[in-house]
Amino acid sequence: MTNRDTVVVLCQALLFANSTIPAAAQRGSAIVPADSVQALLRLAGDTTQVTRDERAAIARIKLAIRESPIRASLPNLRCCVSSSSRTSETYRSRVLGTTATVSAETVTIKLLWNDVPFVEASWAAELPDSTTERYFPAQVRAEDLLTTLLMVTTLTQDDLAQLARSRIPELRIAVVAKSTDLALLARLAEDRVGAVSLAALRKRNEVEAPAKAEAAKARLTTVTQMTDQAALARAAIEDIDSGVRAAAVEKITDLPVLAKVAIGDTDSRVRKAAVEKIADQAVLAKVVIGDKDSRVRAAAVERIMDQDVLAKVAIGDTDLGVGRAAISKVTDQALLAKVAVEGHDWMLCESAVEKLTDQGAPAKVATRPRGDANSDAHDFFSDTRGRAAEKLTDQAVLAKVATEDSSEHVRGVAVEKLTDQTALTKVATQDRSSTLRRYAVWKLTDQAVLARVAAEDSDSDVRDAAGRRSAALR
Repeated sequence: MTNRDTVVVLCQALLFANSTIPAAAQRGSAIVPADSVQALLRLAGDTTQVTRDERAAIARIKLAIRESPIRASLPNLRCCVSSSSRTSETYRSRVLGTTATVSAETVTIKLLWNDVPFVEASWAAELPDSTTERYFPAQVRAEDLLTTLLMVTTLTQDDLAQLARSRIPELRIAVVAKSTDLALLARLAEDRVGAVSLAALRKRNEVEAPAKAEAAKARLTTVTQMTDQAALARAAIEDIDSGVRAAAVEKITDLPVLAKVAIGDTDSRVRKAAVEKIADQAVLAKVVIGDKDSRVRAAAVERIMDQDVLAKVAIGDTDLGVGRAAISKVTDQALLAKVAVEGHDWMLCESAVEKLTDQGAPAKVATRPRGDANSDAHDFFSDTRGRAAEKLTDQAVLAKVATEDSSEHVRGVAVEKLTDQTALTKVATQDRSSTLRRYAVWKLTDQAVLARVAAEDSDSDVRDAAGRRSAALR
C-alpha cells in the first residue's frame, strides 16, 4: 500500500468517526476528510464574530484553505488534526477534603501540502489555581494558523484583496497580517467584525508609522527655522505630531495662542511647555484647577502668584506634590490657617502649620473639630493640631484644647503649656487618661483639689502623685 492509499484510508475512517463521536473525544493523528461546504458552514457557526471553539475553528480553517487564491498556490493542501491530548491535575477541596482530577486540552492542527507537513499551530488550555470545572477545552485561534500559512505563501495583492472578501473572519485577520496595502487595510478597518477592524487599524498605523515619522521630522526641522508667528501658531495648534507642536510653542510669543494651547492641547507635554511661558494669572488658575495631568498643574503653580488660588489648590488638589508646591508659596496667615483647617491631607496641613506665626491662626487649627475627648476614633490630623498647639500662648485657647480635644497627644501638648488652674483642675479630675491626670496634678497649687484627687482618683499612680504634690507645696 502506498502512502497516498494510507492517507485515503485514514480519511475514510475519520469521516465515519466524525459522524458518531463528539469532537472533544476524537483523538490520535488523522487527516480530516474533505467535507462539503454546507456541512463546514454549519460547523463554522456564526461568522460575524471570531470563534475559539475547536470544531468551529477547524471548520473555518478547512473553508479558508478552499479559497481559490490559496488553492491555486497550494493545490492538495489538507487540514490534519495531528494531535489532541489532555493534561490533568488533581485539586483538593479545602472544605470537604475531597480530591478531583481536572483535565486541560491541548490541540495541534497541521496543514499538509502534498501529504507533507507545511505549517502547524498548537493551543493549550491553562488550568487555574482553583476551579469547580472538571474539563477545560483548548481555545483554538484559527487566525494563528492562517496567518502563518499566508506568510509562507506567495500571494499577489489581488489575491489578498480576494481573500479579504472571505466570509471567514479569521482569514481576513490573516490577510491583515500579510498585507501592507493601505487601501486594503483601510477597507478592512471598516469590517463588521470588531476583531478584524481592530487588527486592520493597528496594522495600518504600523505601516504608516515610518512615513509619518519622516514627515514629522521634516516639519520639525521647518518649525525650528521659523520666525513667522502666524505660521508658528498654526503649527502649535494644528500639527498632528506633539513634538512639532511643542517645538512651535517654544518659539511662540503670542499670549492668546499660548493660552489656547495650555488649555486645549491633547498632549500634556505640549500643555506644560505652553504653561511655562504664561504669566496671565487667570489662564494659570484655569489650568491649575482644570488640567488632568499633575505635571501641568505643578508647572502652573510655579507661576501663580495669587494667594487665594494657591490656597485653593493646596486644599483641593488630589496630588500631594502639587499641593506641597502650592503651600510653599502661600504666605498669608489666614489662608495658611484655612489650609490647615480644611485640607484633606494631614501632611499638607502640617506644612501649613509650620508656616503659621500669628496667634490667631494656630488657635483656629488647634481647635479644628475632630470629635470629643472621649472619642476612640483614629485621628489622622492630631499631629497637625498638636503642632498648632505648640505655637499657642493664649491660656483660654490652651484650656479649650486641653479639655476638649479628642487626641491624648494634643491634650498633652496643651497641658504642658497650661497654667490656668481651673483648666488644670478639670484635666486632673476628669480626663480619661491617667497619664494626663497625673501630669496635670503636678501643675496644681490648690490643696483642696489635690486632697480630693488623692482620695478619689481611680488610679493609684494619680492618687500617689497628688499626695506627693500636696506634700511638696506645704
